[in-house]
Amino acid sequence: MRRPFALTATVLAIALTIPLVPAVAHAQPGPIDTKRRMSAADRTAIDSAAQQFIANSLDGAPGLWIAVWDPKRGYYQQAYGQASIDGTPAKVADHFLIGSITKTVFATAVLEQVAAGRLELSDTVKKLDPALARQYPVAAKKSVAQLLGMTSRIPDYADAAVGKMFINPKQGFTRDELIALGIAEGKATPALGGYSTTNYIVMGKVMQTLTHKTPEQLVNAVLRQAGMKSSKLMAGNVVLPSPRAHGYSGQRESEPVVHHRRHRLDDGVGQGRRRRVLHHR
Repeated sequence: MRRPFALTATVLAIALTIPLVPAVAHAQPGPIDTKRRMSAADRTAIDSAAQQFIANSLDGAPGLWIAVWDPKRGYYQQAYGQASIDGTPAKVADHFLIGSITKTVFATAVLEQVAAGRLELSDTVKKLDPALARQYPVAAKKSVAQLLGMTSRIPDYADAAVGKMFINPKQGFTRDELIALGIAEGKATPALGGYSTTNYIVMGKVMQTLTHKTPEQLVNAVLRQAGMKSSKLMAGNVVLPSPRAHGYSGQRESEPVVHHRRHRLDDGVGQGRRRRVLHHR
């Protein structure tokens, strides 16, 4: 059975709702006024664009969640389509995984450390975490900017990891296992860089050495600063509260997202969910 891809629409929508905390304090925007509604004309335009996206989605995404805020035009949030291909309607209150959008939040945590003077974008892994540099020499000279911008040329572990999970769907990976897998079996990236989550796993370990906080703690601190009380990055087993949207893994035969005992395949900072197909981006 070929199942449609729901998470792409979900991620695109949630990206609009994350008010990232800037690294410079004086650039702090005012709070989002959710009580000031957008005009009927603006709401209609958003509704039309959302319905058009669902109708023309190449991956057959059944649902879309959108929240839009403009200081002058107001706030609007809405859910469209289905939360699950069994016909469950999408609701604004649905919970769902945001996948690699987590990278954006984690990068904000890194930039806060830069703003505080605890590291610089030009700092290398060797300077910030000598032990990690010795463990993975290929990463030693890579800078913070290269890791965050995925221009380090460190290969992505994704295809290699998925290949192993086709053989053993219950296999999980630690962060170190994923870094090693990317370096040993990942595909080479172009000179200008290429999508590679391995960069963020390396940066997550660097940040843990620097701050003595886990990537989960760092991400959750940014989410709290942004007022996102219902959002959280969790380690270990992840169980979404109800109501929730159903996750799908693409146009291949697959199982829905399943829970695990170790690490998921990809949530953006080196943990990920176990699947039988390639993770979304």
